[in-house]
Amino acid sequence: MDREQTINQVAEIIKQQLPADCEIFLFGSWAKRQALPASDLDIGILGQAEVPWETMMKIKSAAQGLPTLRKIDIVDLRAAGEEFRKNVLNHALKL
Repeated sequence: MDREQTINQVAEIIKQQLPADCEIFLFGSWAKRQALPASDLDIGILGQAEVPWETMMKIKSAAQGLPTLRKIDIVDLRAAGEEFRKNVLNHALKL
């Protein structure tokens, strides 16, 4: 599976589990187009409230089931620290 397919499939998994007003971001080396073959995929979710733990586990489980060798990290930016959230949002690409 290529880069764009992987990103799109992860975004679709998230959209199926969360309200339409949740924003999805690509961040890290993939957003900067500096990803190496072993780089993980960093996805941030930002909603009006924190994502419930059970929902986050469903999202992560479905994403890990995708046919890719890459590690997929999905972060609830509402639950993350303010400094981390600001840093991510300054360099992220909205999906």
